[in-house]
This record gives sequence, C-alpha cells and structure tokens, in this order.
Amino acid sequence: MAWITRQSLLVLTIHSILCTAITTVYSPPVVTIDSEQTNPALRWQPAIDAVLKIHAFEESFLPVFASHNASLFNNITDAQYTSLAASVEQHYPQQAAELHGISSSFASRGYFVSFRYLAGWVWFHELAHSNAASDSLRAHQARSCTGILLNCSAASNSIIHTRNMDQSPMEARRLTLQLNFISSNGNWQGVDWYWFTTGVMTATKPGVATLEENWRFTPVINASDVVQQATQGALPQVFAFRSLLASNKAAVDVRSALEQQPFVVGMYLIMSVADNGYVISRSSRDFNTTALSDGTIPYLVQTNYDRWLPDPSSDPRRTFAEDILSQT
Repeated sequence: MAWITRQSLLVLTIHSILCTAITTVYSPPVVTIDSEQTNPALRWQPAIDAVLKIHAFEESFLPVFASHNASLFNNITDAQYTSLAASVEQHYPQQAAELHGISSSFASRGYFVSFRYLAGWVWFHELAHSNAASDSLRAHQARSCTGILLNCSAASNSIIHTRNMDQSPMEARRLTLQLNFISSNGNWQGVDWYWFTTGVMTATKPGVATLEENWRFTPVINASDVVQQATQGALPQVFAFRSLLASNKAAVDVRSALEQQPFVVGMYLIMSVADNGYVISRSSRDFNTTALSDGTIPYLVQTNYDRWLPDPSSDPRRTFAEDILSQT
C-alpha cells in the first residue's frame, strides 16, 4: 500500500509536468523572509505566524517534533547538543541569531523550543545517517524523494524540474511554506517544511538555477563523527542552497560548488539551469554528475538510489517514472 501511494504521487508529479490540470493540489502559504532585516532574530517571525495562524502548535510543530524525537533526537546526548549549538554559534552566527529568534518566538507563545534543540535540527540530515537514528527513520528517508528533469523542447532547451517529498509525519505538511527570500544579491525562493532550521532543501533563483536535495543511503556513521565535523566548521546540508542562492554566483559556479563542497555525508543534488539539467551524486568528498544533455532521451529521474544501479525490486520508483515518460 505504501508503494502504491508513492506510485500515485509519481503519476501526479509526471502529469503536472505535462501540464495536466490538477485542481486538488494544495498550495502552501506564501511568506517573505527579509534577509536584509537588520535584526536577524525577527526574520523568521512571518513563517511562524503563517503556520500558527492556520494550525495550532499541537497539530503542527508538536507532532513533528515528537515523531523525530522518538526516531532520532532523544538519542542525542546533552553534551552533543551543547557542541552542535556551539558550532552553529561559532561558524554560522547569522543563522544562530535567527534560530535564537525562532526559539524566542515560540517562547512568547508559551511553547518551549530551545536554541540547542533547533541547532540539533540543523544537523538532522547528517544525524539521520548516524547510529543515533532509528532503522525506521533511515528506511523512510531512503524512499522519500523523487526528482524529474524534462526537456520539453529540444529546439529551445525548455527545461522543467519538478519533485515530490513524502513528508513524515503527515503533520509536516502543515509546516510547509513557500518562502520568498529578499536578498541584496537577488531574490530567490524555497518551498520547505525544514525552514525552522533557517535552511531549505528545495529552492530556485530566477535566471540561475533550481535546486533539490534527495536522500542517498550511505553507510551508517557515528553521531560523534557528525558532532566532531560540526565543531570543525563543516557545512550542514540544509544550509548549502541558501548559502549559494543568497550569493551572486552564476549557474556554472553554483554547479561547481555543489560538486566540490565538502559535506559530512552523501546525497543527490538535482539542478536545472536555462538549457540543461544535472543529477549530482555526492559522497562526502566525491561526485558523479549526469547531465540531461548527455543522453538520447529528454528526461532524467532521480530517486534515492544510484543511477548506475538497477532499482531495488522493493522500490522501483525510477523505473516506474521512466516507463511513463517514455510513453509520452
């Protein structure tokens, strides 16, 4: 039944690419995040307001936090939380100030969400690859994302990029926002429910690129290794897109950075530019890039498994999507 649900999501995703009318798709609230706001503690206030205006804390943030506490964060020690928080304060002071503001905003409403806890969420992606995460969390993450790149017109190189993310628990959908970032280097957008980390996993900057991160299942590492690399100044995955799109980098430089940036764990990075699309398969240090223009077919599908290996029989999402696209 779970795979049928993912099939249905793929069908909806593919049909949306092909401009089929779908009238039941939910549009998340639109929020403006002013990166030029002189007081960083106030920048994410509109995001919290937007969620809590529609959904009570007990029906949105609380079940999301509780679910991930049970599968991950309850296994992080006090000392590790302290180190992770200190690492954000030291290496990413602007984001740290924003996280303090988010924590204070919750507190003003009577909800205790500490800065240390939010700093732990900054490293969610990396910690979910560690021995602190439950098997069920890693299993879900490894089957949760599909990205599609499609060249609609070979003559004009009209590239469409679409994705889905299976949020878990379901209440995470209530946190999802469309974020319009105001930046001195050019405005950009994100759509995410991880925004309370002050980062995003899905983003676009007009005239530059669209960006998507997909989980890559890699060998389990020790949570202590994540903490150590955080202390040394490693870049959290959830900060990567924001750091690139808030800069004045051109598309070619964004791609190079995604290929070369050291990370703590691997991932798939899907990117479209004006005339091409790329799937960048990343380990912590190495990369393998497949370009849409490399092949004889006008599409690329990336799920949560290496492209050069067959789909696992238990989760043939890429094969399913490619079969549909080949018939259009």
